[in-house]
Amino acid sequence: MIATIHDRMRVILRPSAHETWLVLPPLKTAQTLLQPYVAEPTHIYPVRRQVNKPKNDDPSSLEPSS
Repeated sequence: MIATIHDRMRVILRPSAHETWLVLPPLKTAQTLLQPYVAEPTHIYPVRRQVNKPKNDDPSSLEPSS
């Protein structure tokens, strides 16, 4: 799904993996957490260009653009 926008995809961890990831597990354990993410619950929509600047740390940055 992301390939139409960018050639790289960030890692999306399942909620059950969050705690393990945050305690800096050994490399082998961390690698087991990196599983393909099911695309169905994911939605793609255009957002405003302000999302490209870190100083715009505001939830409105993620609202769909018009």
